[in-house]
Amino acid sequence: MNKKAVALIANEINPKKKKLLKKRIQSFKVTSSNGNEELKLWYGLNPLSVSQLRGRIKRKGTRRAPAGAVFSSASNAVGTRSYRDGFVAKINQSKSIFSRVGTGRFDLEEKRIEIDDALWVALEDQIFDELPDVFFKHYSVDLRGRVAMRNA
Repeated sequence: MNKKAVALIANEINPKKKKLLKKRIQSFKVTSSNGNEELKLWYGLNPLSVSQLRGRIKRKGTRRAPAGAVFSSASNAVGTRSYRDGFVAKINQSKSIFSRVGTGRFDLEEKRIEIDDALWVALEDQIFDELPDVFFKHYSVDLRGRVAMRNA
C-alpha cells in the first residue's frame, strides 16, 4: 500500500526526490486496551518546503530592492504561489524562497507550501478502498502456505 500511496502522491505534487515521500509515510501497530492490534498508516501531508518540489523559483524586483518571489510548480495540483515578503536565496546548496522572521541577519524561514485536501480525498478513495482486497489476498496466500507445510 505504501508503494501505491507514494506513486499517487508523487504524481500529484511532483517532488524532487521520492525518498522524501517514503520517509513521510509511516505505518505502525497499535494495541488497544482490550488486546486487539490495529495497523495505522500515517501519510505526511503537512506542508512541504519550496526547495523540495520541482518548479521554477523567480525573483520579483531587483536584488537590492526585492518585491517578493514566485514559485511556479511543475505540478498542476500545486500551481503557482506568490510571496510578497519572500526573497530568493541559495543556502546549504539549495535555492529556495525565504522570509525574515526576526531582526538578525540569519533569522530566516523557508517558505512552505500546503498540500491540497483533494490529495487526501484521492488517497482515501483509491488506496483505502483497495486495502481489504490486498489484505485478504495476502491472508489467503499465507493460509495456503501454512496448510501446505502442515500436510507435507
